[in-house]
Amino acid sequence: MEWLIRAQDKAKVFELAETLSVPPLIAWVLLNRRIGDPEIAREFLEPKLSHLAPKLEMAGMAKAVSRIIAALENREIIGVHGDYDVDGITGAAVFIKFIEELGGGVTWRLPHRAREGYGMKPEGIDDLHREGASLIVAVDCGSNDFAAVERANELGLDVIVADHHQVTVGLPPALAVINHNREDCPMRGCELSGAGVAFYLIAAVRARLRETGVLDADGGPNLLNYLDLVALGAVADVVPLTGLNRALVYFGLERINKGGRPGIIQLQRVAGSMGKIAGTGQLAFHLAPRLNAAGRMDDASLALRLLLEESEREAGMIADQLEKMNQTRRRVEENIFQEAQKQLEGEDDDLPALVTHGQGWHVGVIGIVASRLVEKYGKPAAVIGVHDGVGKGSLRGVSGLNLHEVLKSCSHLFERFGGHSGAAGITIKNENISAFRNEFSRIVGESLGKKVFGPALKVDAEWPLNQVDRDLINDLEKLKPHGMGNPEPSFCARGVLVQWSREARSNTLLMGLEEKGASFTCVGFRMADRRPEPGERIDVVYTPILDSYQGVEKIKLRIKDFHVLL
Repeated sequence: MEWLIRAQDKAKVFELAETLSVPPLIAWVLLNRRIGDPEIAREFLEPKLSHLAPKLEMAGMAKAVSRIIAALENREIIGVHGDYDVDGITGAAVFIKFIEELGGGVTWRLPHRAREGYGMKPEGIDDLHREGASLIVAVDCGSNDFAAVERANELGLDVIVADHHQVTVGLPPALAVINHNREDCPMRGCELSGAGVAFYLIAAVRARLRETGVLDADGGPNLLNYLDLVALGAVADVVPLTGLNRALVYFGLERINKGGRPGIIQLQRVAGSMGKIAGTGQLAFHLAPRLNAAGRMDDASLALRLLLEESEREAGMIADQLEKMNQTRRRVEENIFQEAQKQLEGEDDDLPALVTHGQGWHVGVIGIVASRLVEKYGKPAAVIGVHDGVGKGSLRGVSGLNLHEVLKSCSHLFERFGGHSGAAGITIKNENISAFRNEFSRIVGESLGKKVFGPALKVDAEWPLNQVDRDLINDLEKLKPHGMGNPEPSFCARGVLVQWSREARSNTLLMGLEEKGASFTCVGFRMADRRPEPGERIDVVYTPILDSYQGVEKIKLRIKDFHVLL
């Protein structure tokens, strides 16, 4: 794997460090993240509740707020239509719990991934209408669901869209469309998750209720209580953790660590992370996969029920079900990943994009497989499961590529497509897959130009092991939470000595490294098959972490990659 060690203007580094009163290494990392403005950097390092407030109002918000308040006053039933992934589930939970807390009537629906696919369909509108809904709020979907909105209009139902997906062709004929990807939205470019859009919708409703005296000046639902759900949705949907998203996730993690929501507590229990301080890693790799397992393997409604459940006992039973589904999901995913790799054997290494497909591949896990292929090969990947002559595909991209724009260029090959710049989905006839493979590679190649293909690891700076200490760990803590747009800092050390090495379970590498008297225990996931021998010297990319075991804290290194020196 190629290492891209970032260089910075040292004068700018020291100037920013002095202005912020932080060590130069922290200023260096901030500049690597394109955070050079001192005020923005200070806000980044010291999140405050005031940072949650958007500076502008999203397009469509005022009309949506008025209609929701009218529905509350008239005791109408509000139908909430979410999506089957974590962002759609958490976003729906945010809105449902808020309406219930205000005493409003609410019913809800999530689409079935295998039977219906992504988004809101006319049959979903019919279901909510039968439940008595006169207003439908689409969360994390709806921006491109023209047929569903038109069906609602036929039935005399109002629709409010609270979404964050790219707008493909104009806006649907809804009462209000709240989406920062609208051309006319003042908040265009803020890159909120679907749950984030739902959060700002309920915040606007509460603000209006306070302004009009329906609620006391400081009355109504406590919005901080919803941030655990928003953080889960944002991390799972891999939105950039900068700006508003950083504040939402920062305080959402704080809320999770205080406990309180039975569903999340029980999810932590089955994931084996109860009692541990939650970070974005726990959300992304422990909680989100288990919530997603419901929609991937069967019906996402089970996951939404978990987040809405107030009983610890009931939440525990649902969490146990989700854990069984997640174990099944892992087995199915691994089988498809192995088959996809076999398909790619012998393909031209210079191809700029990957397309694999298989008869009967479970559509619930192909997105994960696509992500794993991108991680392994460093190229955009499409994984398609074919059923009855029709393929449903999930795509994952790479930095510098807008997948949604790429798909627009070959949209004539699809029955349906949609998504974001980094992730997308398609429905395609089996006979068009070969043409799509050629077109996808051609367009990606043209879009990325002469960019070098293959996995590349971005390294923040060279930093010797003998300069890793508790003070460094404390300084790096200020950069959390990590995620898209703010990756976990990584550093490079040269020519360090391997003291010992051994393999742990799941292909995990454990080893001891020493440099100039400083020695550390290190862990490298999926690296045991590359285990270096004691006495060898290596160049290594690492992240220092503070590990706590039985009350004893110790600095360890998480290994990102290494090269054995000859």
